[in-house]
Amino acid sequence: MPTTIQAMSQKIIQVGVVLWLVLVCANSYADGIRVNLIQADTVQTNIVQTNIVQTNTAQADVVAQPTIANGMPATPTQVPWQAALYVENNDGDIALICSATLINTKWLLTAAHCLNIKTLNNSLVAAHYVVVGTADLDVSSTAQVYRVSNRIVHPDYDDDRNLDNDIALLELSEPVNLASCGSYCRVIPWLPSQQASVLSRIGAAAQIAGWGQISASNPTSNSDVDAVYPSRLQVGQSRIAACGISSYSYNGRTWPLSSNMMCASGSNLSKPADTCIGDSGSGLIVGLNQGQPYLAGITSWGEDKPCGMRALPSVYTRVSNYDDWILSYVDPVAYAARLEQQKAASASSGGGGSSSPFMVLGLLGLVMLRRRWVG
Repeated sequence: MPTTIQAMSQKIIQVGVVLWLVLVCANSYADGIRVNLIQADTVQTNIVQTNIVQTNTAQADVVAQPTIANGMPATPTQVPWQAALYVENNDGDIALICSATLINTKWLLTAAHCLNIKTLNNSLVAAHYVVVGTADLDVSSTAQVYRVSNRIVHPDYDDDRNLDNDIALLELSEPVNLASCGSYCRVIPWLPSQQASVLSRIGAAAQIAGWGQISASNPTSNSDVDAVYPSRLQVGQSRIAACGISSYSYNGRTWPLSSNMMCASGSNLSKPADTCIGDSGSGLIVGLNQGQPYLAGITSWGEDKPCGMRALPSVYTRVSNYDDWILSYVDPVAYAARLEQQKAASASSGGGGSSSPFMVLGLLGLVMLRRRWVG
């Protein structure tokens, strides 16, 4: 059974100063991530924020800016698919590093660059956990903690040039208990390629959310940590936007955009909501106005300017481009059936032989073999 976060003395203990992890690979930087160490026992029955300390990961010369700039606190059930992603090192220290989106009771999507972190507080990362069922990380009554058993980074992820294919799957050690979680947890489907042209068209309404910095001022003492990093999930309204140009300036160099990326900017032009430091891996959600939300994008990176004041929209991974890749892991049987349907359609339109049930079984066998050896 999943373990539930239990508050200790109904009070969060905070010590130290805030620093940021920076995801570094071949001098390529993504948005910084707040280092928030929390102490936990081996079975994750108690999680309490205790220290915010420096890690041995290199830090970028990028000023920390607001996360979900110009957003609002989310209601407890407003973003029930949102999950907090933590890493734990060999010494038992745990850090909140990113967000993820629950797309299946055992699977979540996040940004590939969130998995770049290999060490924490001079100790190797030993495990990843997700927390689901709460919009407030200080509230434990509905939250559940699950260990990540498998991390699958897209094979074409480019962490050197421009974070192309910035997408990763997280498989949980056991399914999320939706029955006990109630309205605080919900699976959201990813946007299929067939509906992308409508639901993620330029100008379409979208929603962003995250647990990060909401003030341009960096906290320098314990007293202002809460003000800069509220435990309550922040949510903002956005719109799908044209990226504007073919490349952005980021961290002192040019980052080319690709067809695997999409852009969004705040719907309120005077105070545009924006994702930034700490929001990596969170979802760009479309279809809310139509009554069926879909995960259309994953927070990836953005122009090297203050969040909420950027001239160019923020950049997200275009999830619909990975429809087959995601399905091949989340539901191998459905993926094998899709391949068979595509083969049958191709045969009927352009000739060719029909496929037997034995071919379907063979395809499924290949998919299962692939899952066994990837992870």
